[in-house]
Amino acid sequence: MLFIDLAMNLQTSVSIKHYPFKISHQDKIILSGSCFSENIGGKFEQHKMQVMVNPFGILYNPVSIADSFDFILSQKYFTEKDIFFHNEQWKSLYHHSFYADADKDLCLQKINDNIKQANNFLQNTNYLIITFGSSWVYRLKETGQIAGNCHKLPTSLFTKELLSIENIIEKYKLLIENIRKINPNLQILFTISPVRHAKDGFIENQVSKSILSLAVYQLTQEFKNVFYFPSYEIVIDELRDYRFFEADMLHPNTTAINYIWERFSNTFFSSESQMLNHEIQKIRQMYEHRPFNILSESFQKHCKHALLKIEELLTQFPMLGFTEEKAYFQKHQK
Repeated sequence: MLFIDLAMNLQTSVSIKHYPFKISHQDKIILSGSCFSENIGGKFEQHKMQVMVNPFGILYNPVSIADSFDFILSQKYFTEKDIFFHNEQWKSLYHHSFYADADKDLCLQKINDNIKQANNFLQNTNYLIITFGSSWVYRLKETGQIAGNCHKLPTSLFTKELLSIENIIEKYKLLIENIRKINPNLQILFTISPVRHAKDGFIENQVSKSILSLAVYQLTQEFKNVFYFPSYEIVIDELRDYRFFEADMLHPNTTAINYIWERFSNTFFSSESQMLNHEIQKIRQMYEHRPFNILSESFQKHCKHALLKIEELLTQFPMLGFTEEKAYFQKHQK
């Protein structure tokens, strides 16, 4: 007969070390990198933190992420020669398709407005969070440029390469030094996306992630302001069951993202910030509630109560904004 000790630990827990800083709602944060950056960046936005997420859109490889910050730091703006027309839209190989547009001038405007905004934001930012996705890159044969996004151009136009650890370290040593010149107090936090790039092959994906891990580890050893948060290890070791993944079995699902956010919050937020996030979440839940009858007495009380809670928080923390939520409750209050 099989006996199971119900007190046994049935999960591998990833130990997270102590970091010499705490993130608060007064801080400014830039996130850049893979779609995982979008997921965590969305959590920051939901909790009313001052963030800028992916100023060049979603990028996966370290070189393209670094290139985006080179443009931001130098305030090098794009012109018509830097974009191309494909499938009835103007696009940039440095940017995600979010910046594509049928109108050439609108495409350039979106790109350049974000470069200017990101430069201003970066100079006063407290934290830069970079998420690497893959060491595999696609290089345009004609120019040698590594593409941040191939935009479904013919594969014959590109060569596929694997970055080396040395490639990444060299690129980021220079980038970190350049960032220090305009913002010497910036803390940089690296993560590695837990999304597996199956199209490269599972073995090739593991090689790719290993290169990213070794490069980041070396950077944390060389710079006092560079750190690593183990989101990749949390998913692979703690959440190794497929119930924590989307239907494609590759991308972490909402439950996994919420779990990583919880581990991140417990690691980096002070007790005051965590309490504030709890109050913000209450208001978000009130905002997401949709009544059957907006004229009912109960919903009118709901609106009044929500507006009072918002004003209480804004009195102490005016940077929170609550613009969308406040407008909604004011609109429906009779």
